[in-house]
Amino acid sequence: MSKLLEQGWVAVHPQGRNRYYRLAGEGIASFLESFASISLSPGARTPGEIRAAAALRHCRLCYDHLAGQVGVAFTQNLLRRNWVDPAFQLTQAGREGLMARGLMLPEGNGLGCMDWSERRLHLAGPLGHLLAKTMLGAGWFQRDPKSRALWVTPLGRDELEQSLGLSLSSLR
Repeated sequence: MSKLLEQGWVAVHPQGRNRYYRLAGEGIASFLESFASISLSPGARTPGEIRAAAALRHCRLCYDHLAGQVGVAFTQNLLRRNWVDPAFQLTQAGREGLMARGLMLPEGNGLGCMDWSERRLHLAGPLGHLLAKTMLGAGWFQRDPKSRALWVTPLGRDELEQSLGLSLSSLR
């Protein structure tokens, strides 16, 4: 990895004791994508494997907090509304907005956690944990009994879309 860093192909983002690497720019990404276009596709997978992978990418628990496309979109929505700052600390507007929607708030703040499927940060830490726990308890999500996947319930869809302004239909 040090050679790639020296040559400027990748950049590093330290987070606690972890180091997250990303491609350093669009040119590098285009170069690598050109190789992907000629690579062999993986062998056929079972329909069950395909459904399970799609469900985990869409919405899941990452340890004890919301992740996947829905978790990343939820986090981006909180950032866009200035309910959390770029360091994932809850703002006063966020405290008031979340409490108005019946979501309990912890004493601690949030942290960013790199999402393995989306390669973007989602909300973790005490704030992420309690928000996920509260939304599960309120029936916004239902757990898949066989995995960490979560299903957005009709109530959850209404609350996320109407109350928080999060467009779930725009997610893949």
